[in-house]
Amino acid sequence: MKIYYQFGLSKHLEPDRGDKVNEIGLCLALSTFATVYYSGQLFRPEKKDYGLKDYPGDIPVTPDCDWYIIRNNKEVFDRCEGKRIWISSPYDQEAFQKSTLLFAFTDTWARKLRQGEGIRKLNPRYEHWSQAVPFRQVVLPHFRYSHTDDQSRRQKIEQGGKKTIGVFGRISRLTYPALLLQAFPELFREGHELLFGSTHVKQGWDLPEMDGIIQRSFDNDRMVSVYNGCDVVVVSQIGSEWEFCGNLKTLEPTACGCPVILQRSPAREETLGVDYPFYLKPGVLTGEDTQPLIKLIHKACQVTSGWREQLSKKVLDRHGVAKAGEYLKQLLTESGYVQCEYNH
Repeated sequence: MKIYYQFGLSKHLEPDRGDKVNEIGLCLALSTFATVYYSGQLFRPEKKDYGLKDYPGDIPVTPDCDWYIIRNNKEVFDRCEGKRIWISSPYDQEAFQKSTLLFAFTDTWARKLRQGEGIRKLNPRYEHWSQAVPFRQVVLPHFRYSHTDDQSRRQKIEQGGKKTIGVFGRISRLTYPALLLQAFPELFREGHELLFGSTHVKQGWDLPEMDGIIQRSFDNDRMVSVYNGCDVVVVSQIGSEWEFCGNLKTLEPTACGCPVILQRSPAREETLGVDYPFYLKPGVLTGEDTQPLIKLIHKACQVTSGWREQLSKKVLDRHGVAKAGEYLKQLLTESGYVQCEYNH
């Protein structure tokens, strides 16, 4: 099978922000069963830069592909001849109408599109899109549980070091960790430190100057050790899109076995399950009571190495490159692909 893929105007892919990490993961999963051309260049999974280079001029369309997958480039989409897939963010009514399939990041998102539910700017006219299907947001291969890093973390604590609470990614109005910052003086007195980490040079909103708060920028490859070295990660994201969108801030640390505290939502339950023990009830993150969060942080810091290893396995069994590739192969080769959904 021969597949063409294009994301926006990007002619090569570097894991320097979430969107590009998503595109790399999808290309890696597709490469498990197909020859993939990204931006007109052969995508080579074994190469550090995937064999992709920047180049002058327009983006070419590779001819005679079985599928053309496009995200956020309507001009290239219109030049593709054959079966076309539009990744459903951003919304474009004409691209939606012309696509053979619409790819959504989660089951919940795809279901909302098929049922004609309004998803703010992602389905503003409440249209029914019967060709919407979920594809698996892919965790890059190096994100996994590390026994060595886990042992180093435990030894640090045994020797009197602080327990590390991680907050990662860009900080915005919808991700600002107000409740965690309110709770942190008590957590600091108990022996915790708060690590704000990002692969961006700037994280976004300014944070208050407080004892025990660390701010650092990391390369994507380094994040594996960082996640494994955290005792717990807190994701403070709120807003309606949290209910259905994909979320690498959750997938990457849990793929490394680190417990993540987050607000319950249908999309997160797809990956972590209904009985995952570290959900916050809706409304807690925007409230004033810090105790539910503090109690979950205490609980998360007590999980065993075995628990962390099992969490990693659970996430990778659904979102690892090989598993995502199996699903995509079935989706794109079976004649009944429009009806194909995840097996829970």
